[in-house]
Amino acid sequence: MIKKIIPTLCFLYLLSVNAFADTVFIPIDFGGSMPDHYIDMFLTTASEISDVTLLDQDASKALLEKHFIDIPRARADDFGMLDLISSGAVNYHKGRHDNADEMFAEAFRIALAHPEFLAVHEDVTEGLWIAGAYWLQLRFYIKNDMDAVKDAVDKMIRIFPLRKPIGADFPEEIAAIYRDRMPNQTRGHQIRSVAESGGGCSLHVNGDVLDNTATYYVYGGSYAISKVCNNGVVRVITMDIYELTQLSLDSGLFVDFTYPQNDMYVEHTDTTSEALSERFYQLAKILGVGYVVGVGYVPDGHPYLRPGLTALLTDSSRKGIVRVRTAAPNEVATYTDMKKFVSTVFKGGVTQTPTSKESVFGPVGWTGVGQMSAGAVSLIVGAAFGGVALYHEKHGDEDKPNKLVAYTTLGIGAGLTVVGLGLMLFDKFYLEPRSDNLYRADRIQFQFGADSDGFQAGLSWTF
Repeated sequence: MIKKIIPTLCFLYLLSVNAFADTVFIPIDFGGSMPDHYIDMFLTTASEISDVTLLDQDASKALLEKHFIDIPRARADDFGMLDLISSGAVNYHKGRHDNADEMFAEAFRIALAHPEFLAVHEDVTEGLWIAGAYWLQLRFYIKNDMDAVKDAVDKMIRIFPLRKPIGADFPEEIAAIYRDRMPNQTRGHQIRSVAESGGGCSLHVNGDVLDNTATYYVYGGSYAISKVCNNGVVRVITMDIYELTQLSLDSGLFVDFTYPQNDMYVEHTDTTSEALSERFYQLAKILGVGYVVGVGYVPDGHPYLRPGLTALLTDSSRKGIVRVRTAAPNEVATYTDMKKFVSTVFKGGVTQTPTSKESVFGPVGWTGVGQMSAGAVSLIVGAAFGGVALYHEKHGDEDKPNKLVAYTTLGIGAGLTVVGLGLMLFDKFYLEPRSDNLYRADRIQFQFGADSDGFQAGLSWTF
């Protein structure tokens, strides 16, 4: 039992102290003005903390530019794809099949590398789709190269994840190969649109409408997700999809995040903490980072955050905000004070806030305290019964009842104590509790069992 618990605790501790590589910094507008020196001091002090690799504003902005597409700039450059499509078609009809094959292949290579082009030029997607149909016929009928056909099919499936091969341009023998290689629930990732707000807007994937009523499966890869309102593209995000993905027009990524106008997240005062947690989790997933730290100044009257300089740490592996810290202006006025504040954001610890103090433990930690207390009582009881059994054995009597009680209570006590200690360490080094933390752990259960091999104890919880 102990041999299993100790490695787990060591893993949790190592996870906690090495968990903050690739952390993106995002300024948040909570509706309160925040002087620039707060941001500068926060970044400077964060860079001095061990095991924390915090991308500065320039690096964070470069990552945002990669995934949050500037629509006018994307429309201004087609990377030569249109010329390749038209030239490939001309060469195909003139019998220059090798040249046509090369041009189609290059056009699809560009489309795979820049799916945002399909999002901002939705009229071009039809041309590329038809070019792909020609490309498949060229490789199937003229070159008679099945490996090349399958390679072209795979590229088309990734560029047009919501389409199926239908129409006169897809003869049945080619369409059958295409359908056979399409993703499904066993070899793909489901993507769907949820919580649509309507208003003439819809979500598109690589330029095609993501229908609420349909179920789609896609292969892992990078896709361009666009918000289209009244036939106009108003937002494009490129994101990697390697798991079940639910998208919503109501997401802050399509509503509140203001890039590229500026690189700030605008948080409305009527937004709940749960929605903020989900939005930052989605942001971390889109950017492909483990953590996002958002920093902003909260004004008086915010519905769920205390006024003052506030930092929120989002963990993409735990699906939400795991730590919230707030400090009054006078508490971060000096470099030393700011360093202490930043340390609590990334490493935990105790810090004063304008209205409350931090709890030593959160729900998980206090559960551990209770477990250890019960374990201590059980150990004392077991020791007492064991003492009675030993006394009888010294005087020649076999005291099986007391011995059984002693073994049982000592086993239970040891299990409760070890599990309680594990909870306390897990809470302190990983969850880092605070009175206003957004906890995700619930339904904590302790299991105990006894059989011919001895006693076993365990703990389970859900997030």
